[in-house]
Amino acid sequence: MSRDLFSRTCGKKGFTQPHLCLRPFLKKGLYRSADNVYGHFDIERKSGAGFTLVELIVAIGIFSIVTTIAVGGFVSVLRTQRQAAALVSANSNISLIIEQIAREIRTGDNFCVSGYNCSCALNVCTSLQFHNARNEVATYRTDGAGAIERGVGSQFQKITAQNVNVRYLSFVISGQNPNDGFPPKITISIGVSAKAAGVEANVINLQTTISSRQPDT
Repeated sequence: MSRDLFSRTCGKKGFTQPHLCLRPFLKKGLYRSADNVYGHFDIERKSGAGFTLVELIVAIGIFSIVTTIAVGGFVSVLRTQRQAAALVSANSNISLIIEQIAREIRTGDNFCVSGYNCSCALNVCTSLQFHNARNEVATYRTDGAGAIERGVGSQFQKITAQNVNVRYLSFVISGQNPNDGFPPKITISIGVSAKAAGVEANVINLQTTISSRQPDT
């Protein structure tokens, strides 16, 4: 309803106070207040604004795309973190095993001498057998299933962790001749990988050389 209709209706009656003339229109719900007339607004009843179906579909589609990208990135980060943790764990475990072997070698003697089963070819052995500081015959070898085991006599025990897969293990022995004037030296070469999806093909190669403090007899 416009100001013209108000003027035609209330102007003819000669009212000097327009708000009194507005009362019938307010009662009928045509005007919400007199301010609408003075402000030159058309007073109409309007329904509440909302979203169309197309707008909702577009909004849901955009939200789904953003959510998929975010979740995919989060899952990728978690997978990478687990793989890195598996590699670090495997490397830490095999480093401890090498240090354990090295300590026993330093105080040992008679490495792979005659009568010991070391499976050697040109001084490269797949197992190491020697006399340790406790007067025991100690043996280090792989068990054929991806683990390193230590044995005393005929009793063997696995010493690597469950998450470590030993790919190869070799010992290169030099100076084990009692008459060469040199202490025995053993070079350990080992390759390991972590038992975790996505990193099983990544092989960690480690090598160290240890000199015995005891001369061969």
